[in-house]
Amino acid sequence: MTHTTRRGLAVVSALALCAGLAACGSDDSQSEESEAGPTSTFTATAAPTTHPAGAGARADLTGSTCEADDGAWSFRGVLTNPGETAVTYTVTVSVAEIDGGNVKGSTEIVETVEPSEEKEIEAASFFTDPSEGLRCAISVHRK
Repeated sequence: MTHTTRRGLAVVSALALCAGLAACGSDDSQSEESEAGPTSTFTATAAPTTHPAGAGARADLTGSTCEADDGAWSFRGVLTNPGETAVTYTVTVSVAEIDGGNVKGSTEIVETVEPSEEKEIEAASFFTDPSEGLRCAISVHRK
């Protein structure tokens, strides 16, 4: 592999990471709130919909919160399977720097949800960092 090709792959990888964090992040008012102090809250809602396997799984996670309490980050939400067959979801919750997007810590939750059912999920105190300027990024995938 040539030096130019490696650099191109590095740039594409960096852009994909930034786009992923931006797509899963919060709005500007939320970012300001996260910088305000050691307790931050991220709330995301989306109506469940039916999608082809693997696509649009983020919509199946509702009522999600990710917050730091004295630097201990916790996550909770509800997975809803709108389909007609059981689905295994992988939910990745990352704590990243607001400036730069560097991931400081993360957790992965894997749950199978039966058709037309919902399941509460949570990760209590999955990462501890009292630093300011951090936020959650949530990714949901279906198998």
